[in-house]
Amino acid sequence: MDRKDAPSLARRIFLRLQEPVLLSAIFAVAVFFSPVFAEAQAVSKEICLSCHGAPGLQKTRDGKSVSLHLDGERFSRSAHAPLGCSPCHAGMAQIPHPAEAKPAPCATCHAKTTRAYDLSVHGKARLKGLAEAA
Repeated sequence: MDRKDAPSLARRIFLRLQEPVLLSAIFAVAVFFSPVFAEAQAVSKEICLSCHGAPGLQKTRDGKSVSLHLDGERFSRSAHAPLGCSPCHAGMAQIPHPAEAKPAPCATCHAKTTRAYDLSVHGKARLKGLAEAA
């Protein structure tokens, strides 16, 4: 190969690499701006309440109707309002979220209160499986 072929070879290599790089960039932009990507983002308590604020929101679990409603006005006056929803409801920090929520880990922040409840008459009843105990 002599000198006059060198620019031609470099140009051919550049052109061969240009197409995959360009296609990859277009694909990345398309994925980033797709509706699916846009939906999988962190949510605020207002977004949670846009569904869970509906008074009739419920689902059926083990043949029983379970309310998924949260009174937004009452929540806004609670001690938990500044935290929002996702710190207590792990796995629910993105939309769409899983159909099943893991129980809120109250003991993470409220260890002393949780221990006192567990030792109470009501806590002992619940630990024995009596779901109706307060």
